[in-house]
Amino acid sequence: MNYPVDYFTGTGTTTAFYLSNTPASATSILVYISGVKQIAAVQNPSYFLNGNILTFTSPPGAGSPIEVIYLGQTNQVNVPGTQTITQSMLSLPVTNTFITLVTANGAQTAFTLVAPPVSTSSLIVTANGVVQYDYSVTGSTLQLNFTPPAGTLIRAQALGLSAQNVPNNGSVTSASLAANLNIQTVSIGSSAPISSTDEYDLDDVSYQVSGFNSAFPLQYNGSPVTINSPWNLMVYVNGVYQPGYYYKYDTVWLANIPSASKGYTINLSGNPSSNGYLQFADCPPLGSQISIRTVVGTAPATPKTYPFKPLDIFMGY
Repeated sequence: MNYPVDYFTGTGTTTAFYLSNTPASATSILVYISGVKQIAAVQNPSYFLNGNILTFTSPPGAGSPIEVIYLGQTNQVNVPGTQTITQSMLSLPVTNTFITLVTANGAQTAFTLVAPPVSTSSLIVTANGVVQYDYSVTGSTLQLNFTPPAGTLIRAQALGLSAQNVPNNGSVTSASLAANLNIQTVSIGSSAPISSTDEYDLDDVSYQVSGFNSAFPLQYNGSPVTINSPWNLMVYVNGVYQPGYYYKYDTVWLANIPSASKGYTINLSGNPSSNGYLQFADCPPLGSQISIRTVVGTAPATPKTYPFKPLDIFMGY
């Protein structure tokens, strides 16, 4: 199988590059700068993906070659015909997709993966971003045939395999289902603990940033979603992680005061125009890129409250 590839050249100042295709997610592409693989982890990623815009957290050096290999794309090929989907087709799973991150201690050569991969060839192993080939896999154990120096970040990404001719995500409509099947409503962000399958990149709201607004709607594929706890979100502004806070109905955040603390919460004011919105403590500056993703977990037993500053108290809040 031939995978599409994009090539760019760094300028030393440019961070955003327009891809020729729209990847399914940030982890469905392999990004290299001067041959060094870039990290797409949730914590401290090297780049972000917004549609077909690839944005690096720091500009690649002038003249450095950039290579983007597509492992998957969002498209509508092989869309099933009317009433061609049966119950047996819906049960076909995508399995063994995972990422293992571990830091070497200078003596270790064997590392435990979070799950056994389908095969050795379905695993991509990097050391500090450089792809490795000298290794073997037995069950859930990754055995490197060399000893990485202490502090080396070992990343193992398993590529999932599924049965052939399985429809693409989002390509099955009600008209495609057999007469005895139906699509049930899917709820995102229920009050129950989020399961390991409830992880979504929510719709981009960066285009709504004016520099004067601090509340943004939470949507998935254009439909509003309800997130009951800020700890069920992972939020980044221009690649910088934002802490979540809890606040009560009678608390007002001074989003228009530059000295207010950073962070965000879920707006519970009851105001129809902003209730349930993502609410920042500060107004993100004009042009900010906001990344919002749901995560696994529940609200802590003792939630962290917004840390008011003397200026807040002086103004009567």
